[in-house]
Amino acid sequence: MPAPKRLGVHDILALFRHPPPDSMLVSAHRGLRWDGTPENVRTMASRLTVRRYGRVLTVVLLHDDYLGRVTNIAEAKGTEDVYSPFTGRGYSPRYDSVPWAGGLDQLQLKNETGHICEEGILHLDTLLTLIRDHKLEIVVFMDIKEVAAVPAAYRILKGHTNARGISAIGELPVNLTNIHPEWCVWKMDALFYPSPANLEQAEWFQDALATAKPAYIPVFRPNAPAAMDVVAAAKAWSTRPYVLTFEVGLRGPGGNLQPLLDFLVGAGISVGFFGTYGDVHPPLSSGSEECLFDMGALDFAALRDPDAPIVCFESGASPVTYHSIVAPGESLDGRDSRSDLDLYKSLGYSWTIVDLTPRTADLFRAQARVQPPLSRGWWDDRLRTVT
Repeated sequence: MPAPKRLGVHDILALFRHPPPDSMLVSAHRGLRWDGTPENVRTMASRLTVRRYGRVLTVVLLHDDYLGRVTNIAEAKGTEDVYSPFTGRGYSPRYDSVPWAGGLDQLQLKNETGHICEEGILHLDTLLTLIRDHKLEIVVFMDIKEVAAVPAAYRILKGHTNARGISAIGELPVNLTNIHPEWCVWKMDALFYPSPANLEQAEWFQDALATAKPAYIPVFRPNAPAAMDVVAAAKAWSTRPYVLTFEVGLRGPGGNLQPLLDFLVGAGISVGFFGTYGDVHPPLSSGSEECLFDMGALDFAALRDPDAPIVCFESGASPVTYHSIVAPGESLDGRDSRSDLDLYKSLGYSWTIVDLTPRTADLFRAQARVQPPLSRGWWDDRLRTVT
């Protein structure tokens, strides 16, 4: 039997633009982290090769707005006031209060139990170099956290190619047999550029349209309906050939983004979402490190119990459940239902981003068995402005 065809960039993009019927593409959140390995690290390349998991989301620079949870900032500053995400107390300055050179670039990452690891904060330039050096055939989703970071990110992308020499921003085809698709996709909050006209007026995007073949994903969060007519905005975006797919953060059926989802699904346009499986997970193996974070009145083992409520970290506070932070109107029953993949598949969603946990591990294993030897998937870079 011949070996299955390896997925290429065209194949990956096609899966998002035109997903197979009754499918749910699963992507690993925070760099395919697992027991003892910190989130968003360079060793993802070897892990992808070994595990054969498809699409992987990683964060370039930092996932959090503050440094205490994921770095050794307190230890590096020589203070014993070490931040704990379980109490919300300790030294945890904002990322933009520390310069990159001589500051962020000197820090080391912590894993989920507070142990300091050897790897430092991942930079976009480093990630793109890693992709080339490891000959990874992947698509990078540029999930921008600040609109001010976009021009700088674009400049970095223009200086990089993959192992085949194809520019990160893609190249306009010279002829029909010489098509070099983009392998970096722009994924931004819909409020950054409320309409296609706003995006197309940006100098960096004008350059991209003139010299490359950009792809774009508008991300609609629950705060969007208060600022715009989301259905009208989606109708405008859907006319643009550079729009690959949509991300819609509906918290539960009947929420304020339901009309937007109904329009997209009815129009046959693919839609994805972030699945809320929490920040505290049971170990994936029998071994488990001692938690070095101050737990306060909480019990680490109890939080990691498979039957424990799903919780997420809040900077400066103890962990909270996703249900507790759903605002009025975001969900008909006031609950966050994004951990129910079967429900969201029935609503018309075709792709999701979730953490690799005991609750979701079977999803990744099943996808690795069904899909050809990988694509090595997709990375998602949540970019910030640093100095």
